[in-house]
Amino acid sequence: MLDHRVVKFCYSVPDSVKFRNGKLKGLLKSTLQGVLPDEIIHLPKSGFAGPICYWIENHLIKSMFEHLIDNPIPFYREYLNIGIIKETLLHRERYWRFLPTLFSLYIFNPWYRKHIMREDIVI
Repeated sequence: MLDHRVVKFCYSVPDSVKFRNGKLKGLLKSTLQGVLPDEIIHLPKSGFAGPICYWIENHLIKSMFEHLIDNPIPFYREYLNIGIIKETLLHRERYWRFLPTLFSLYIFNPWYRKHIMREDIVI
C-alpha cells in the first residue's frame, strides 16, 4: 500500500471517490469487494498496537534507562517523577500495562532533543 505508484494514484483520485458517506476508504472497500469476504470488508475499525512489551524487554530496556532515567530531557525532569519511571522499568512484569506510555515517552525523547533543544541527532 505504500508503493510510490499507489500513493501517487491515491493523490490523483478525487475526494468524492475516496470517501463514502463521509468515511474514508470507500474506494479501497469497493476495490476489494469480491476479493475479500464481506465480513472482513465491513469490520469496524480497530486499533493496532505493536509488540511494545517485547521490544522493550528484548531490545530497548538499556536505552530506555539511559534516556528516561540516567539522562532525561529537562522537560521530563521538570514535569515527571523519574523515580516512578525507574520503578516501572525495574518491575516491568508488575507494571506491564504502563509500558506503552513509557514507550511513548522514550520515542518523544529524540524528537524533543532534535526539535526543541536543537541537538544534532539522527532520528
